[in-house]
Amino acid sequence: MPKSRLAPTNSITEMWDKRYGSDLAVYGLEPNTFLAAMAGMLPKSGRALLPGDGQGRNGIWLAQQGLHPLSIDMSSVAIAQTEEAAARQGVRLDTQIGNFLEIDLEEGAFSCVAPIFFHVPSAVRQSAHGRMAKALAPGGLLILEAFAIGHLPLRDTHGSGGPGTNDMLYSADILRQDFGALQCLYLEELEIVLREGSLHDGLSRTVRAVFAK
Repeated sequence: MPKSRLAPTNSITEMWDKRYGSDLAVYGLEPNTFLAAMAGMLPKSGRALLPGDGQGRNGIWLAQQGLHPLSIDMSSVAIAQTEEAAARQGVRLDTQIGNFLEIDLEEGAFSCVAPIFFHVPSAVRQSAHGRMAKALAPGGLLILEAFAIGHLPLRDTHGSGGPGTNDMLYSADILRQDFGALQCLYLEELEIVLREGSLHDGLSRTVRAVFAK
């Protein structure tokens, strides 16, 4: 199981290490509901890229679907938990510790890219999304769910998690623009009740998207 042990050392990384160290399933053990609902559309083989995969629930699930995932996260604690969970379940995936914006990615190497609740500040958002689009292979799918602009009142009222600033929230229009070079197969903003671990639990506003290359 190839891996990198060169974790960034800063306050953001320390925050994530502490968060993941407090609970073995802060975002649940099951895959993201929307990602799992797309099972019938997934490629039958190939590599999968998972930026910010946390404790590995989505990478492990994609491995179980026959793909070869690369789970990336800034937290060495989360990556260690991912590797342990994958070993317990007998699946193969690669891991890398680091900032997604700084990791070398081969262009067109991934048949599936799945950024699930992967949020970055607006200043680097287009760069992050551009890297995902370039990494996607021709015919590949990008499957995304993120908190949408308008989520903050629900977050404050229901404690349903997510970024605490609109600067890190997305919208259908933002995603349509950022992934304009890809074919949009599905794009919707909606209010749903999340039940994905202790930190994503409650009424939320999200945006869901499927793009193809």
